[in-house]
Amino acid sequence: ISTADRLVAYTPESFEAAGRMLGGKWAQKLNEQTDFISLGFHPDEFHFYEVLRQAKRAELGFSESDRVVITATRIRPEKNLESAIPAFQKAAPNIKWLLLGSAGDDYANQLEERLVRDLGDGRFVLLPHQKRADLNAFYNAADMALFTTPAISIIEAMGTGLPVIIPETKSLSHLIRESDQGQVIRDFNSLEIESMTISDRKELATKSADLFSWQKQAELLIRSY
Repeated sequence: ISTADRLVAYTPESFEAAGRMLGGKWAQKLNEQTDFISLGFHPDEFHFYEVLRQAKRAELGFSESDRVVITATRIRPEKNLESAIPAFQKAAPNIKWLLLGSAGDDYANQLEERLVRDLGDGRFVLLPHQKRADLNAFYNAADMALFTTPAISIIEAMGTGLPVIIPETKSLSHLIRESDQGQVIRDFNSLEIESMTISDRKELATKSADLFSWQKQAELLIRSY
């Protein structure tokens, strides 16, 4: 901190969190900082392509009438994915949950058993962690994304034009600026998945690139220097 010419945060709470760890004069120094960029994505890596969407949906066994909700994260107990199950229970049968990130461990097996018990075999697809190069196709196959904890994959999903359902936390407070981008949830028990707006994917992907691409973040840094 003492040798930097400029300090830049990448979440709205970065300086606050670092200040709590450091304390003293360094906490005060960070408290005075306001320079901020978002985490981002590369539009050539995450984007919407209709042909890719149709091919991946067919591969995964989803019909055109299905509304697919994707969650891409390392499936661990601290992610509390169980908190979203009631929202799927009360949703229509064509609402399907695509989960990526199973390690095939005891917890993942327990989660799968609960999903079978609470939703039934046909309501979800649980897959292992995927290669980064394959994620764009999975996002394209979905209609919306759901995340129970902060993750870079939220912004990557938005890059493909997906509206996102995210928890109400300060680190994500800058992501949802208009209603078509998604919904912030305080309690996932209250989530009504069918109320989510599905917008034009290409248009929403372009909007996300204008806000969160790494190129955009670089421009913000240069212009404000």
